[in-house]
Amino acid sequence: MSIRYKRRKSARNRDQSYDKIFEKKGVRSVTQYATPSTPSPNDREFNRIEYYNYAWSVGDRYWKLAHSIYGDKDLWYVIARFNELPTEADIEPGQIIRIPKNPNLAKRILGV
Repeated sequence: MSIRYKRRKSARNRDQSYDKIFEKKGVRSVTQYATPSTPSPNDREFNRIEYYNYAWSVGDRYWKLAHSIYGDKDLWYVIARFNELPTEADIEPGQIIRIPKNPNLAKRILGV
């Protein structure tokens, strides 16, 4: 088990509505972990982050944009968090998203 799960709140799910699933999986319960939350910056902090506007296209992915703009595909989450759109499925073609010019400043202000 990853260390990140050791620090997260968890609960055992024994809800009877899942009995068929539990039976199929051969378990009596499952452990569910709380989704971590990160505080949102206030408007003053958020406005310190300069950004580019980008029109989303079919086939775009956060990791592709991060690679082409920052040279590091692993910074995809900075773009996602900055736009408060956790997955590409949340974006429509033609929608304008914002890409922070300075990912290190954005990470510090966004708390990621």
